[in-house]
Amino acid sequence: MDTFAITIAVIFVATLIISYFKSSSKDSCLKDFDDFPILVEFKNGKTVWGKMRLEATGMWLEYEKPHDNVTHKESGFLLYKKEFPTMFGVFRLVEDLSSSDRRRRDTRLVIENQKFLLFLRRKIRNFFAAVRDAFVETISLLIGRYGTKSSIISQNKKYVKGIGESVVDYIGNSYDPILEKLLGRRIVYEVQEGEKWREYVGTLKNYTKDFIEIVSSKFPVRLNLKMKKGVDYMSSHGIELSRVEQGLRIRNIREERITVHFKDRRKSIDPKSTEIIQIDGREDLDLTFTFTTLVDAVFPRIHAVVRHTVEEK
Repeated sequence: MDTFAITIAVIFVATLIISYFKSSSKDSCLKDFDDFPILVEFKNGKTVWGKMRLEATGMWLEYEKPHDNVTHKESGFLLYKKEFPTMFGVFRLVEDLSSSDRRRRDTRLVIENQKFLLFLRRKIRNFFAAVRDAFVETISLLIGRYGTKSSIISQNKKYVKGIGESVVDYIGNSYDPILEKLLGRRIVYEVQEGEKWREYVGTLKNYTKDFIEIVSSKFPVRLNLKMKKGVDYMSSHGIELSRVEQGLRIRNIREERITVHFKDRRKSIDPKSTEIIQIDGREDLDLTFTFTTLVDAVFPRIHAVVRHTVEEK
């Protein structure tokens, strides 16, 4: 058979396979939150929330109910994969989950700690990641030895080598022998918030080359609520807002204390309590709430790192 035809066929098939892998692969940390209600906080402090529908090209956050944006009603928010670096973190608020979602979460945690096939898949992934350089070097040697027999390969060595690197990167997904030993253990992780690094405690569940996944961690969550002029009542995440003659009534239904930030002021509200803040109730309101609650979280590794192990009690 013609060497030229074989070369073309090999490159074509390899390209199809890699293209399929790239178009269908989803980050395994984010995949754990798929079909759960989540809250995404961006580095600029803004937040958006809804039920995650994860795809290879990004995610769609489906709103619980349509959001009236004056000229239209929005039913969801699209976040594309290339925008993932703008995220500060993805949070699943454990206390806010429905009973069915909580059972599904708990079951998944147990299964992933015990299931043999998941264990075997991780071992295979780690093997390919550990021998990545040797695998790619072998491809380079083969290209050097046989590339002279094909003008296509000899002229596109860099491209063919890139195919081999893509295969290993897809399977290996950045094996880290230190983090591998800490999976399922309580750890202290640091998160960069502005110019400061702050420590929190949680359980390391998973990691990829881009993200780390922490479960069962107490973390301060930020929530942005915008109350447009003419809207007299709204609620979200256990916080109720209603306009009254004195200003704005805020009811905290949550089990944790919340802090409301508005303009240059801030006010704390105890759990199961109601406060009225003096504010012009006729204007658009842009409020930020913070509260510390139990979360499962996914952080980009560029600003989150596992720092300490924790003694098991």
